[in-house]
Amino acid sequence: MAEEADLAKRRKIGKMICLSGVFPGLTLPSTDPDPALLLRSSPDGVLLRIKVVPGARHSAVSGSLGDCLKITVAAPPEGGRANREVCDFLAKVFGVSRRDVKISAGAKQPRKSIELLGLDLGSARDRLQAVLGS
Repeated sequence: MAEEADLAKRRKIGKMICLSGVFPGLTLPSTDPDPALLLRSSPDGVLLRIKVVPGARHSAVSGSLGDCLKITVAAPPEGGRANREVCDFLAKVFGVSRRDVKISAGAKQPRKSIELLGLDLGSARDRLQAVLGS
C-alpha cells in the first residue's frame, strides 16, 4: 500500500516537472479563466458549465478547468447536499434568487451545466469577472 502511494506521488511530481517548462518548447495554457468562454446565452437566461469538488473546507470559485468553472463546496456528495450548496453559492455569486439557479445537466456527475434564469449574458460576465478578479 505504501509503495502504491509512493509511486503515485512520484508520478504526480513527474507530471508537475514536465509541465513546469523543463522541456523546451512546452507552453502551458493560461490558468486565468475567461468569463466569455465559461458562459453561454440560453432562451431563459445564461448557461454555465462547472466542475464541482465536494468536501472542501468552504465554498469558493477555484478557477477554471478547461471550459468549466471549478467550484469547491463544503457539503459532501451525499443525498444531493453538494448540489444544493452549489445552487445556493451560485445564487449569491450572481445575485439571483435560489429558485433561478437550475442544474440542467449532470445532476449526479462532477461536471454540470447550470442555468441561471432571468440573467443576461453581459451582467453574468461582469459578476463572474468580479469574482474571478478578487
